[in-house]
Amino acid sequence: MNRVETTRELPLILIADDDMMLRVMARARLEALGFSVVEAEDGAQALQTIQSVEPELFVLDVMMPEKDGFEVCRGLRANPRFAHAPILMVTGLEDADSINRAYETGATDFITKPINWVIFGHRVRYMWRAAMVGEELRRSENKNKTLVNAIPDLMFHLQKDGAIQEYKLPKALQTSWANGELYGKNIDEAFPSNSRQISISVARALETGEMQVCEHQEKSGRATTYYESRIVAGQDEGAVVIVRDITEKKNAEEQILHLAYNDTLTGLLNRNSLREHLNRALSEAKRCGSCVAVILFDLDRFKRINDTFGHNTGDQLLEAVADRLLRCVRKGDLVARSNPHGSAISVGRLGGDEFLTLLPEIEKTGDAGKVARRILDSISHPFFIAGREIFITASIGISVYPHDGDDAETLLKNADAAMYHAKDQGKNNVQFYSREIDPAARESLALENEMRKAMERGEFTVYYQPQVDLRSGKIVGCEALLRWPHPEMGFISPQQFIPLAEETGLIVPLGKWVLFQACRQAKAWNSALPSGLRVSVNLSSYQFRQKDLIDVIGESLETSGLQPAHLELEITESAIMQDTEGAVLMLKALRQMQIRIAIDDFGTGYSSLSYLKRFPLNVLKIDQSFIRDITKNRQDASITTAIIALAQSLGLEVIAEGVETREHLQFLSDKGCNLMQGYFFSRPVPADEFQRLLQEHSSKELFVKK
Repeated sequence: MNRVETTRELPLILIADDDMMLRVMARARLEALGFSVVEAEDGAQALQTIQSVEPELFVLDVMMPEKDGFEVCRGLRANPRFAHAPILMVTGLEDADSINRAYETGATDFITKPINWVIFGHRVRYMWRAAMVGEELRRSENKNKTLVNAIPDLMFHLQKDGAIQEYKLPKALQTSWANGELYGKNIDEAFPSNSRQISISVARALETGEMQVCEHQEKSGRATTYYESRIVAGQDEGAVVIVRDITEKKNAEEQILHLAYNDTLTGLLNRNSLREHLNRALSEAKRCGSCVAVILFDLDRFKRINDTFGHNTGDQLLEAVADRLLRCVRKGDLVARSNPHGSAISVGRLGGDEFLTLLPEIEKTGDAGKVARRILDSISHPFFIAGREIFITASIGISVYPHDGDDAETLLKNADAAMYHAKDQGKNNVQFYSREIDPAARESLALENEMRKAMERGEFTVYYQPQVDLRSGKIVGCEALLRWPHPEMGFISPQQFIPLAEETGLIVPLGKWVLFQACRQAKAWNSALPSGLRVSVNLSSYQFRQKDLIDVIGESLETSGLQPAHLELEITESAIMQDTEGAVLMLKALRQMQIRIAIDDFGTGYSSLSYLKRFPLNVLKIDQSFIRDITKNRQDASITTAIIALAQSLGLEVIAEGVETREHLQFLSDKGCNLMQGYFFSRPVPADEFQRLLQEHSSKELFVKK
């Protein structure tokens, strides 16, 4: 019969009246209807009773000693617990002033004496039911209010004429509009920069009944805020406008667009963007009959900058080159860094240390040469990076449409070929593409392809060059050297394929393979001979930077069974100086594994006493460039003598490379260097020939000092 009463227990009612008979009658009637009842004899007792129990409905007599019903009613309304509780005032006074006073103090309803108890019961029951409906409405309103407040949007309720009837501000916008500032004003006044656009959208929403969406922006000083407004017609002939701040979204879209078209390091156009520019320039050139020039350059010996000073310095140098490149081309024709489209000169970075400048609509090829030489001159001036003065040069190749190709792919390929020809001509120069230089570029690409196939076919092999101790005349170690006997081209020089392997990254898998082969072979020799032969393996700077280097070395030793003390790793000075802190940790980890560490080509790089003292090393290898003329060149002799003395003072072994004559041997021996390798003893030989060397001289002196 009544939904509220069936879904919730009937409440506890407090009856406050100084008339005991009235309390008895009222209690009987209410309990008969299912209510629970608690009584109070006067107003003071009523207020005291609510401290221990919490009635949900009140029947108060107006006239009571101590505190009358009006005062009790005010006290209840002042308590948040009873702010919405139903209160029925019982009065014998029928004058209007008393009734008004009852409502003013917060009474829900009133009833006069004498009381009709049937009507009294209905009045209480319907008052409770109304209270439950009110509570449900308040709960629903609070939920809706919570949901609305949780929406991070600005919301307007507009009248039909666009006047703001009410609005809700998210916290982020409280400083933009003070509370009450916009009430009664037109929506146009909230967004003065886009009033017409919003007014049109509001009118269209009211006319069609369909939601309208518009984007607009407001500027405040240098800051621009972007908004998206959704406008829907309301049921009261007005409209609701939901305004969302989409500034972050707009900034993210701009950032994504920038990343799609620009190089992340320098901000210049990237490879894909440059290709689009070139295709558009070619379309225009074909239509107008003009020329297009592609100027491609990279930095000479940039790898040495990275190897010497680290990649952070290398990146800063690339950024500086980009800035200088932008300044040296004609500013009036320059495509802005953040603009992905344009028809003037385009400047970009293809990747690594390669940069490209695109010149559309040139009249003659000589114009491209002038720009290229201006670039060359600009790059040649010193750069100041991280407190260092760095000098670098560039090699530039130029291809021109329509002479050197009629599509983007061909022009880029031919500019690249011209650039490599510039490097072959001594670097730091400009070369235009010609058909004669194309074979050289093709040869380099063909060699890279052959090298990849050689890895798959297992064409590479390892040769070994003996290291001799003059004190015993015995072979005490060997250096493992990678060789490539091509089935058709014969032996390809390491000076030809090793730099290409480093450039393409193939040096990492190749180096791993050499390490495994050398460990396996050294284990086989040491199992046959009790001499404890060491094998020395070169680590490129690329390998030394690999995070899994320790795992790779450990796997090679474990798989081969070679004792760590029989493995020596040769590392160049430049490799360990790229990241000195990381190098110290890596070298210490290797030494803890009992692996020997040798510095290869010592004397050609830093040759710093400070790093020799800091790094855990075993061996210095004197570069063969000092040994070659050691008996003729006083400077080479002095440097070699100093290196030997330095190694001895630090307790390091020293090995001389490139020993080819008896004179070399005698000089080094006189200076205290007893470990040597070179053609005087043996060329690098295959494993089987090296094994014969070991067997032939395992029981006698191989070389005797004279």
